[in-house]
Amino acid sequence: MKLADVDLCNLALDQIAQTNITSLNDGTDASAKCARSYNQTVRYVLRSGRWKSARVKLQLAQTANMFDPAVVATNGTQGNVGTPVGGWPPGANYTVITDPAGSLDEGPAYGDPQMAYPYQLPPDYLRLVRFNDVDSATTSYPFWAIRGNQIWSNQTQAFLEYVRDVTITGVQGSNPPSIGDLDSDLQEVIIKGLAARLAWIFQQSTKLQDQLKKEYDMMLARALAIDSRSERIALRSPYIDSGWIRARWISTAK
Repeated sequence: MKLADVDLCNLALDQIAQTNITSLNDGTDASAKCARSYNQTVRYVLRSGRWKSARVKLQLAQTANMFDPAVVATNGTQGNVGTPVGGWPPGANYTVITDPAGSLDEGPAYGDPQMAYPYQLPPDYLRLVRFNDVDSATTSYPFWAIRGNQIWSNQTQAFLEYVRDVTITGVQGSNPPSIGDLDSDLQEVIIKGLAARLAWIFQQSTKLQDQLKKEYDMMLARALAIDSRSERIALRSPYIDSGWIRARWISTAK
């Protein structure tokens, strides 16, 4: 059963023997204490995994005025793309690598380890899953690095799949999941994590808090295992994205 935020809080309160609330702002002491811990607990749990029920995918907008427009061709194929404004990444110029005509990944910047293109991360971003359909757990291209609220890359466009903060509303993306859309096992982990936080606030009991933390760790491990087995994807091979690796692969295959 999918639960709302007040349901999650009440189930957490049940585990520490506290009176239920009608909302997170019903004016009671219990609701005020729950409200202070609720959002942070949800974010903490969501950051701990690549939860499929909390994901969204969208195209990012390139951050304006972060590179020298005088040396960047509008089609993105100019050899010298200039020095990014702001001093990061370090170095002078960045060479765009264009693969041979007819290759599957023909275009600029593939194989280039220098990241000259910044993109603004969405306000509900918590954890990256895939960047331009390349899994973050692989060592394949493209290159990317998260700096503050931006992601820098050697790619001239950016499609991001990420775990979102479901406590934030009004964000971009196609049907972004809310708290009620989360998998039931994930919701149970949030309940247990919230109960562990509230145990000291309400009961000042380290014994109860430690017990709830142990239960949280076990539930988290179980939920992560179940979530990891609910998806099978085809990972991009590194030789497709790199002319150098592709040449080595072809030469050893002869």
